[in-house]
Amino acid sequence: MTRIILVIVLLGTRCEALPQPSPGVVPRFEDYPALASAPAKPAAAKFGPPSDAWPEGDPRFRSEVLRQESRGANFAGAFILVQVSCGSDCVYIAVADESTGAVYVRMPFYSLLNEPDLKRGSRSYWKGLEYTPDSRLLVAEGCFDMTAELGKGYCGRNYYEWKGNHFQLLKSVVLNAPRRASGRGKDR
Repeated sequence: MTRIILVIVLLGTRCEALPQPSPGVVPRFEDYPALASAPAKPAAAKFGPPSDAWPEGDPRFRSEVLRQESRGANFAGAFILVQVSCGSDCVYIAVADESTGAVYVRMPFYSLLNEPDLKRGSRSYWKGLEYTPDSRLLVAEGCFDMTAELGKGYCGRNYYEWKGNHFQLLKSVVLNAPRRASGRGKDR
């Protein structure tokens, strides 16, 4: 009886699944075209009130956003994907909207480490960030959140779609960090 009720409940419930690429399919830039184009006169960056929290509390963060904003849109038509250094071969990202001036800082990862991965005693050579001015797709490859010591770090390649004010994860592939060749000092 319980099984029948469960089946009836499940059939009567409207479930909407997020569109996910098939397991073997890799999201492509052309599959996620930009939905807007950069305005003729970009809006000035609008920062929230300074706080003690990073990145808002770091004047270098604000300076870097303004510096990169002056170059114009480089992502998803009317946006600027800002890369802010969080140390050697480490990057934090933010997104600035040229149409409204909004600066989005809540990203799906705190930091992306490209190379080397010294905590694991190995060197990894990841691609880092890949994006284009005419696509909403961001490909991030490296070691996520290793420097923040948040206990959730891993190395991988993540595919994200920009949804207007946030990123949505489309696909994640965990990658093993390359290990040093047996003590000979050469990286693979």
